[in-house]
Amino acid sequence: MKNFLIIENKNFGLLWFGQLVSQLGDKIFSIAVMWYVLELTGSPVYVSYVMFFTMLPSILFGPFSGVLVDRLDKKKIIVLSDLIRSILMFVLCYFVFKNTVTLFHIYTIIFLTGVVTSIFNPTISASIPVIVKNDKIDNAMAWQSAIRDMSSIFGFGIGGALVGAFGVLRSFLINGLAYFLSAVFETPIKIKKNIEKTGNHFFSDLKEGFGFVIKNNTLKHMLTLFAVLNFFGPPVMIIIPVIIKETGLSGAYLGYYQMTMAIGSFLGALTVLSVTPKKNLISFLTVTLIISGVILIIMGFNQGVVLMLSMQFIMGLVLAWININLMVFFQKLTPDYIKGRFFSILETLAMFIVPFSFLLFGYMVEKYGFEFNLKLCGMAIAVSSVYFYFIPGIHSVLTGSKHEYID
Repeated sequence: MKNFLIIENKNFGLLWFGQLVSQLGDKIFSIAVMWYVLELTGSPVYVSYVMFFTMLPSILFGPFSGVLVDRLDKKKIIVLSDLIRSILMFVLCYFVFKNTVTLFHIYTIIFLTGVVTSIFNPTISASIPVIVKNDKIDNAMAWQSAIRDMSSIFGFGIGGALVGAFGVLRSFLINGLAYFLSAVFETPIKIKKNIEKTGNHFFSDLKEGFGFVIKNNTLKHMLTLFAVLNFFGPPVMIIIPVIIKETGLSGAYLGYYQMTMAIGSFLGALTVLSVTPKKNLISFLTVTLIISGVILIIMGFNQGVVLMLSMQFIMGLVLAWININLMVFFQKLTPDYIKGRFFSILETLAMFIVPFSFLLFGYMVEKYGFEFNLKLCGMAIAVSSVYFYFIPGIHSVLTGSKHEYID
């Protein structure tokens, strides 16, 4: 057990278990709310609004939250974030229980939860290097990926079963309790306060964060490509419920499909160190990005249950290999004092297009059907992914030193 980072490092272990509990609740909630809105409206457009209001806070508040993370007590941010999100879920439960819930209530709660999450996520990313030694960062990133995958495997499965058997109220209630338990786990954590430099003014800190991101030409090209990929990739999240609905399957299958992808992602996290080549990392990442597009094209031609489950599994596998390699790279090459700002800005710049993508494809799916849109998204991803290999300086950056990246 000594080799398990969550056991040998108490602070990381408490943080990890807290996140696992809250993300289990998140996955149960996401299944329930998407299916609930689809049942209420029968329209993929309104499902796209769920994803729009989920993502929008990160775009609006992401860069500012990073400055707060670098300035304030990270432990307090983490614990308070989970407590506030717990209260928001219980408020939603009240409206559902009283049978007075409206789409306005749902979207408002989702948006407010997203505002808190836009502060919580960069705080986690900035806290890990503080409580984990530098030579354990790779290990910590694998454990972090395992949180997402394990919570998805069990959360989506449980969520689908709960929705099918008991309706949405219990799912919303479980998410509220999960946030509360997460705060309990996180309360004993000790996170050393940042003693390195931060500016005296909020906006000077914000400017420094943006300057760190945009002064590297290679990183700018990477973020541009990720914006394109994030325009065509995430819409599958609103397409899958429509496929299930239109093929006559129950809401439980929404959980099964998501769970299968999570299993692939979990295995990807377990195998990433052995699968990732030492010398041909750029070629490896380029090929895996292209494969993610090809998967969507295949799904556009055949929506059989077995094929869909297989494609979801492979998608989870390759995305884990991609994301873990990139996160390790960013963690190692970012100074501790600016990590909060860096990760919040990085997420904002890479994801700013996603909410608008959800809105557009909500209408596109309703007008042209899911088959056409799956093929369109898949082709766009496969073609644009080729550019990753030709990004200026990408080969030297991903294999170079910290100083090469910052200069």
